[in-house]
Amino acid sequence: MVCGGVPMTQRFWFARRSKSHVGKPMWFGSFQPITWEGWVSVLGFVALMTLGLGLWTQSNTQGLGGGWMGFVFLSFMAVGMLFIAIKSKGDPDNTAADYRTGQVKNGGAP
Repeated sequence: MVCGGVPMTQRFWFARRSKSHVGKPMWFGSFQPITWEGWVSVLGFVALMTLGLGLWTQSNTQGLGGGWMGFVFLSFMAVGMLFIAIKSKGDPDNTAADYRTGQVKNGGAP
């Protein structure tokens, strides 16, 4: 069975942060990790941003220009990775609180 274009058996990594975001397009509502895979995705985002900042700082301390390009490249990679993870593994119809209280089992079915 398909619900909103998403198979009902899909295991979600992210869910909406609050009820006010349910029903909005993905880009206008905030998501929150609900499984360890979601938290690893967020950690990967933070790690890539930190690596890019480190490259920029290191190149500036050595007097090399262009370190900002590595930061911008890694930033785009990090944001793209997180957006793809949220788009493919985000539950658009339920909140993280619904999962915590047990109203929804991970898989999307109530």
